[in-house]
Amino acid sequence: MKNKILTIVLPVLFVLASCAPAASTVPASTAAPIQTSIVSIQATATLQPNTSAITPFVNENASTECFLNIDFIPGKTGMDEVLSSWGNPSQKSPPGNFLEDWYFDFSGSPRVTFQEGILNTVTFFLKDCSLEKMIHELGPPEKVEIIVLVSDVLVSDVGGYTIFVQDFHYTAFGFSYFRFCDKTQDCYTFHANDIVDGKEFYPSNRTIEDATGSVIRDRVYNWHGFDVNVEEIEDKIQGFPLETPTP
Repeated sequence: MKNKILTIVLPVLFVLASCAPAASTVPASTAAPIQTSIVSIQATATLQPNTSAITPFVNENASTECFLNIDFIPGKTGMDEVLSSWGNPSQKSPPGNFLEDWYFDFSGSPRVTFQEGILNTVTFFLKDCSLEKMIHELGPPEKVEIIVLVSDVLVSDVGGYTIFVQDFHYTAFGFSYFRFCDKTQDCYTFHANDIVDGKEFYPSNRTIEDATGSVIRDRVYNWHGFDVNVEEIEDKIQGFPLETPTP
């Protein structure tokens, strides 16, 4: 759980602080299935405190390659192999963190995390990739995870934000697609033209389940199709202490 919290919270903190390394071109792989990738959540948009909606995430370096692949294997690939393939990162997190982060200047602004020197996740920002395109190519996701980030806990000077991350998991392939939502929207209903914000590759043995923490709270749902409120069907947040989004 600590792994998952850091993987999601750290990128969002970069978004809230408007930290974004530049990017350029994603190394594509023809191998299937997709085996590695990590989400680099860095945006050029700045959130304004105490407003009802969150400024849309903007990343001019996002990749247009909705189905990009990589050759690394999360949980197995070491740092040397990433360096040999991609070269030196443009930025690294300070030493001593639970997870070590590397940022690259490829198209998609890839963020790579390592745990004890072994690749943990790889994330790319995407653009022009809709849920309809994703599902037409890959079929329905195995699970849909709604992750709730309570931003006044994460960043005290932003104040009052509840950020929702929709995660569409294809665990058999070792990746998920994600998009950001805010409490002015119905984040429990998915539409064909919803734009996907990014793609994250992770170890294929990742467990996707309901969880509650001091910073991240999430619920996992089955896919019920477009224009259907999954919470109304599965009723998983009864008594869950957080403000739910209103359409």
